[in-house]
This record gives sequence, C-alpha cells and structure tokens, in this order.
Amino acid sequence: MKTSPNILIIHTKESTQLVEVFCQYYNNKVIQKIELESEDNVEESLKKYNISLDIYYIAVAQLNVHDQDELDEINRSEDQGVLTLFRLIKEISVLNKQLRVNSIKIITNNIFKITKNENVSPNYSAILGFYKSMMKEYPNISMNYFDIDLAEIRLGYSHIVNNIIKPIEHNQTDGKGNEVAIRKGKQYVKKLKYVNLPKIEKIHSVKKVLMSF
Repeated sequence: MKTSPNILIIHTKESTQLVEVFCQYYNNKVIQKIELESEDNVEESLKKYNISLDIYYIAVAQLNVHDQDELDEINRSEDQGVLTLFRLIKEISVLNKQLRVNSIKIITNNIFKITKNENVSPNYSAILGFYKSMMKEYPNISMNYFDIDLAEIRLGYSHIVNNIIKPIEHNQTDGKGNEVAIRKGKQYVKKLKYVNLPKIEKIHSVKKVLMSF
C-alpha cells in the first residue's frame, strides 16, 4: 500500500473491477467512490471536504460493441462523463481556498493504438477532447490523461498494480495536458513534433506569380 493524499474516485459502472483494485491498493486513502450512474452529486461531495485530494476519473468500456442498446448506454455514459468532468473542474475552481486538489488523473482505455495488434475504441474519446479544452481553460489545475489496455484489467490484482496503478502513480510528466498510454507497465507520452515550414519569402513570391495573371 502506498502512502498518498486522500483519493476521490469517480467512475463508470464498467470500471468497477479496476476501481476495486485501486481501493485495495490505496486502502483507507480512498475516501469516496462515486459511480456516474448513481444518484451521488459530485459537486456536493466536494463541498464536504476541507482536505488535500487526488481525483481519479476512470471510464473504461468494452471493445467491439455492436449491440445498439449497449452502444446507446456507452454514449449516454460518455455524455454524462463529460458533463460530470466539467462540473467537477468548475467546482474545484470555486472551492480553491477550501479544497486543495493535487491532481486530476483521467483514465480511459484503448483510445490510442500503440501496437499493431491492438483494437482502438472510440468509446469515451469525447472525454479526451474535453480534457484538452479544459487544460487550456484551467491551466492551474494539474491534469494528466492515461490510456490503458482493457485486456490487462483481466490479468488480476498484481498485474494491475504493477503495470497500471504504479506507472500512473509514479508518472513524471508535469500535469500540463500530457497524454500517456500505458502498456504492460511501459509509458508512451504523446508529444508534439515541430516541423520546418517554408520561408515566408518563398510564399510571398508564389503569391506574386499568382496575382500577376
């Protein structure tokens, strides 16, 4: 078990198995779990605390879902998840003197294709887009986005702890909008690459040629 700040976990129903391992690993540091499909109110829950918190938002979903009812349920959960994240971050900004949030860690599955044999899932991809927007609007809140492989959740407690939880826990990125894929304990950080653009003079010369006709 790791000594850590108090932990609040917000999760989808499908994430229950992963959440239970988090709770076992962190033991009594998890002060509350809020399932998105429940009647619990995230904003009201935050107002109860005057402590230091790490917040985990966990939304995993099955791959290759074709049943329309299941797809509709995932879409509803995704919409609810984005709305919950928005309210959560707004409430944190309001309660910044009462509540110290060290970090928000968002965890989804199979959004990024790391190996050629992986299936990519569009489920909860809207959360990634929302995360990018929130990083621009609230740069003072430390947030990181982690993408895991659903297949690894089925490999049991020890594998989840050593290959998912600990890499997230010891992640060295700065909390400024990083996107990190975790596969079998290895971390793949998405980074922007800079490219050399043509010189401005060349662009101007092309424009002059076009305008001369």
